Amino acid sequence: MKILVCFIIAIASYVRCDFDPTQHPNWHLVNDKQCGLQPALRIFGGQDASLGEFPWMVVVITDKTDLITGQTSPFQCGGSIISEKYILSAAHCFIDLIHDTSNIRFRVGEYDLASKPDCDANGVCAPNSIEYLASEVIIHHEYIPHDNFSYHSHADLALGRVDQGFVFTDFVLPICLEYGYLLHQNYGGLIAETIGWGGYRLTQGDKLEYPTVIQKVSLEAFDQPTCTQALSLIPDFASVIPEWQICAGTQTQYSHLGDSGGPMFIVKSVQGDIPRQFQIGIFISTAPIGDTSWYGGIRPSGYTRVASYLQWILDQMRD
Repeated sequence: MKILVCFIIAIASYVRCDFDPTQHPNWHLVNDKQCGLQPALRIFGGQDASLGEFPWMVVVITDKTDLITGQTSPFQCGGSIISEKYILSAAHCFIDLIHDTSNIRFRVGEYDLASKPDCDANGVCAPNSIEYLASEVIIHHEYIPHDNFSYHSHADLALGRVDQGFVFTDFVLPICLEYGYLLHQNYGGLIAETIGWGGYRLTQGDKLEYPTVIQKVSLEAFDQPTCTQALSLIPDFASVIPEWQICAGTQTQYSHLGDSGGPMFIVKSVQGDIPRQFQIGIFISTAPIGDTSWYGGIRPSGYTRVASYLQWILDQMRD
């Protein structure tokens, strides 16, 4: 099955200063009353609980065919559930100049890629993960597809739709989208969390090793001057972080290959509501891996700032 991957033309790319997403006609489609909560943690208890900890996480799986060799191989990214029918991910997970993408699937309720069902140390198991065929993928119209030797981070986001809708359980739930004061929050100096199955350590041959169990990491978000200074030390790398990106990382913890499209999120309380997990970023790029100086103690990774594209996201959604 080949899925429709399309570009949608929108009037505005960034959130306006006066934009109130709660007044958008499609706001009712997002921020479900269970969004950003982790009910499965109540089942397993304890601070170390991890099975069911991130019910909004999505494994995005595509078959990519090389347009030159004709060889087809699976390709994996991350994503996040934002509503009953939509996931949020990175545009480059679906489209570039050297591949034909087909058979796009969204797997939800996943924890250990090598295990089915997923169980904790006490033998308590979660329901099996479920894989849905994508009904539609919407690429931001300002994103520029890239080849193996170039990358354009501008407007690197996409929406995936499942017409039949996800079945919400304690292990499959949406994450919240920002509203209120979070729309213009400066996250510099704050600690955010990111998750995924991307490469997480180097072998002796300097090859990336990939986990089967979802990994989580807490990262410090940097203000623009700090990140710009770190990036300026990287040869042939963009040295300015624009307002539509968030820069985050530490010397030893960061997002990497395979984490693309995955969410960055924080716990916040908005307008007197209970604390919830809000997605603030989409992982799109990381600094080169070879330099051991870590650029002054910072290994910066780039994230598309969700608030900058919130109006576009809501404009594309439908019941």
